[in-house]
Amino acid sequence: MPTVQGYLQQRNVACKEYQHSPACTAIARTEALVRMHSVDPLDVVKVLLLKAGRFRNKWYLAIIPAGRRLSMNTASQSIGRECRLATEREIRKMFPWCSLGCLPALGGLLRIPQYIDPDVCQRQVIIFSAGEPAHSVEVSLDELINVEPDVAVKALCRVAL
Repeated sequence: MPTVQGYLQQRNVACKEYQHSPACTAIARTEALVRMHSVDPLDVVKVLLLKAGRFRNKWYLAIIPAGRRLSMNTASQSIGRECRLATEREIRKMFPWCSLGCLPALGGLLRIPQYIDPDVCQRQVIIFSAGEPAHSVEVSLDELINVEPDVAVKALCRVAL
């Protein structure tokens, strides 16, 4: 499996790399990045693996702001199929090279269609895990959307009150 940096380099997508204290949740990653590198916390995204279908499984990545919560109802409506979060066991089986909580926002690398929440699209850059707890990358969102093969912008989060 190619590395996140290798995948981006093959597609001529510039990335900035960050080393930080180990973090396997989006909130902990955001806190570490803000503390160590003074990044804008709104640039950090959470990457979730969704499973749709009971018998013919279909997988999707959901990319949402790190500080927001996924709405399964909203995500299911946007995708057009009933979805659930993948289990840790399913994630380990599909991506043994990737630490839990550290999926990169690269559907092309993972060979999975990806849905990006519109709130993420308000950012010029996004920061996400590079597959391991102490390593993240920052990329231009426009560049990423242009090179990724199967991307759709759809609502995934609860509506803020």
